[in-house]
Amino acid sequence: MPLEVETKFKVGQAEQARISLVRIGAKLLSKEMEKDVYYAGPKQANVTAVRLRTAGRKILFTIKSFPEAGAAASPGMKVMEETEVAVDDAPTFERLLALLGFVPQFRKEKIRETYLWRGVPIFLDELPHLGYFLEIEAAEDMIKAAAEALGLDIKTAVGETYMQLFSRYKEVRREPELELVFG
Repeated sequence: MPLEVETKFKVGQAEQARISLVRIGAKLLSKEMEKDVYYAGPKQANVTAVRLRTAGRKILFTIKSFPEAGAAASPGMKVMEETEVAVDDAPTFERLLALLGFVPQFRKEKIRETYLWRGVPIFLDELPHLGYFLEIEAAEDMIKAAAEALGLDIKTAVGETYMQLFSRYKEVRREPELELVFG
């Protein structure tokens, strides 16, 4: 199974992050809204997320799980096994998930700008309620190199998922029904 290694950094101002990305020579590839639906259903060992994502015209079904032993990363880094497949008919796929016992549990939206620097994907994500984050997804040494080029201290990396950050946000605000969506 392919491993996904990533880290993210909270950024205060999106424009400053964009300036830093341009300064290091990162190229903007796309900007689009991503709409995710996370599902709850029959428990599977090690599975952490079952997600259907719509991004522009692309629809991707993803299952994330904890990696096999020995795939640990440095603090602030997240390592997951990620299995993903393209879907061309979301309503039918959602029906299949329902028939298998999966029900929508949580919605998440973000506006994602995708940049490429030296073969490393760097994302500038805007999330409702949470603000802006730079996310770097690559091998750990390349993540560290990109962070250093951007002037980010790897010690300040956020190792939590957006869902974990948002859960904490909802707890503090005492709004358990709040979803991570715009408007």
